[in-house]
Amino acid sequence: MAAALHGELLLDIFSRLPDPIDLLRCAATCGPWFRVILAAIAAGHLNLPQLHRSSFVLGAFYQIAAVVSAANAPGNKPPCPPRFDPASACGSFSSFLPNSDGFFSPAMPLASRRGLILSRVVMPTPLDRRKLHLAVSHPLLAGRTRLLPLPPLDLDLTGYALLPDVDDPGAFRVLITAIVVSDSGDHNLMHAAYCYYSGTGLWSAPTECPSVEHLAMSGPRAGTVDAHGTAHWLYRDSNSSLYTLAVAGDATQAALTKLPIILHAVQRNRLIQLHLQPLFPCLTGAGELALVHNRRPDAADGKLDLWINKGAGDHGGSTWVRRPEELAKYKAAPLELLKVVGFAESAGKLLVCSVGMLSWLDVESGKTEMASSRHYPRDVCRSGSCQGYDSCSECTYNCRVIYKVHWPSFLSQISAWS
Repeated sequence: MAAALHGELLLDIFSRLPDPIDLLRCAATCGPWFRVILAAIAAGHLNLPQLHRSSFVLGAFYQIAAVVSAANAPGNKPPCPPRFDPASACGSFSSFLPNSDGFFSPAMPLASRRGLILSRVVMPTPLDRRKLHLAVSHPLLAGRTRLLPLPPLDLDLTGYALLPDVDDPGAFRVLITAIVVSDSGDHNLMHAAYCYYSGTGLWSAPTECPSVEHLAMSGPRAGTVDAHGTAHWLYRDSNSSLYTLAVAGDATQAALTKLPIILHAVQRNRLIQLHLQPLFPCLTGAGELALVHNRRPDAADGKLDLWINKGAGDHGGSTWVRRPEELAKYKAAPLELLKVVGFAESAGKLLVCSVGMLSWLDVESGKTEMASSRHYPRDVCRSGSCQGYDSCSECTYNCRVIYKVHWPSFLSQISAWS
């Protein structure tokens, strides 16, 4: 049927689809349709309203850590695979990982970029659970999955990031940081970074990172990847001073930087004191690293502060600029914190929660829209700083992973991942 329809007629039909995910599925499931769309893009004739921007937030994956733990008990049946909440009311999505044998049922989503998902697979035996079993999958392409070889470390993981290759749609890197025993012979612990590259199928040698022993992580374990391919993690010390750990995408360089963030011009010698609401790392539309938080933890006026990293200053240190955000059509309830649950990097949107209500917030414009699953499920953590792995003081649940698709990359990935 697809071959019998003229290309222009097909494009006209595609333009009437209500949801971008439907268009993505058409390109992924039918060869003739894919070639029509690809040819139109190459000729510059593709003008579909669904593609007014290159990236789409399709929803969020999450898994319940308590369910995973129960599944590992002897005699228990495996749970369902990670759950998915669509971003739009008309969206529907079911494919995540091939799960005919239940192997991926206890998988825990960790990070997502450009349509790919990084997951940790929880093995059934206690010995195997001490190992870090990672997998990278493409949910929209029939859940195609690649299991990674075991990294040279156990579960002393401190951070992770997924970096699809921009030039090679079939390639990707997985960056992890961990506390490991040094090879110097003195058996001292060190903070190290490793990189897995799908092109070689190997993990890199460890690169020593600055010590964060005296610091506490203040934000998600999933690193925020900027426009240069560098992953960033946010830390704080006992005085609430803030630091960023930056690791190059190939794990060859790492640096720890103290942030000179201040509240107001009259307080140039005072750093931000954040005891109730942590900052959340995100990116601007230009790919600059930014930090977002409530202006006043005890007020709910629908306002945020966005701190943007403008690079090196006159004296060699990093320069951060504060930009107040007026949230359009959004007001938090009295005495209710506006919590940031997750960030969709390529789409520039934050998933925020207030009074158990979920909304999508555009970092650049401040515009908000209600999420399709407006109420937070009771079995999911509501803490905006929850990092999973029992690191959250409020619960033991894993956080949501925002799933987004980069349209140009997706078309290339169809052939590369097939």
